[in-house]
Amino acid sequence: MKAFIIRNLRKGDFKGVVKTYFSYYEELKENPGIGLSLYRKRPTIAQERKWFASLLENIRKKNAIVIVAQMDGKVVGMCDVLSFRPGSSMDHKGLLGIAVHRDYRSHGIGSAMLKEVIRQSRRRFETIVLSAFSNNHGAVALYKRFGFKQYGFLRRSNKRGGKYFDESLFYLNLK
Repeated sequence: MKAFIIRNLRKGDFKGVVKTYFSYYEELKENPGIGLSLYRKRPTIAQERKWFASLLENIRKKNAIVIVAQMDGKVVGMCDVLSFRPGSSMDHKGLLGIAVHRDYRSHGIGSAMLKEVIRQSRRRFETIVLSAFSNNHGAVALYKRFGFKQYGFLRRSNKRGGKYFDESLFYLNLK
């Protein structure tokens, strides 16, 4: 197994982060049940630049914690916890997202990123919430292994190509 590095997001990570995200659109053609909510149409690079700038601003304002995985000199995964609603009575709660490029899965990258983002989140958030496609058994097992508890289930939450996918809702208390 090749070594990977887990670290905080940097401004120069834009291309690697977007490449990983865009890879899900390619994978979607083969696997419509892939466990990541995606826009119906792949965003443009300009839209991604705007999103990335907003992400960096949220990090600066301490409304986000963003971890990346680097392997072979390139970013191959990202895990973030975003303040649920900054400046509101719910900003003690963070929303978790995670993505690993399919060529780099099953190397422990997801576990390593999740471990680090939880560690850093303990200084900022009291609770982390997330949702996962119920058929994404690997992700569901990962979250449970890290102590996330399921608190809800939503049938037919996502629809792709006329097919529905259920969603499981999880939380982790950090305090």
